[in-house]
Amino acid sequence: MTNHITASVGFYFKGEEFTATIELDLDQHMQSSSKLPELYPLLARSINLDLFSYEYEMMQAESIIFNNAKGLAAEHVKEGVLDVAGFEDSWHENKKTR
Repeated sequence: MTNHITASVGFYFKGEEFTATIELDLDQHMQSSSKLPELYPLLARSINLDLFSYEYEMMQAESIIFNNAKGLAAEHVKEGVLDVAGFEDSWHENKKTR
């Protein structure tokens, strides 16, 4: 079973609306580093935001919304919020039982 999710964040800066959305292969990240990556930098890069900009700071003030969860990830999303620690624990536990 593969674990995928869509992460997105929207915000306004100087009257302009910004929306960043990324598709994540959670298995790839878990296999390479045993945890999920920091998502704000990935979201910022997806819309070419500088990580040292005011726009990035505004992005970080907003919550990331998660949807389209597949696999174990679907069990850990409630009302658009991903329980990252719960998913990581379940992923490691599931890996042990295979």
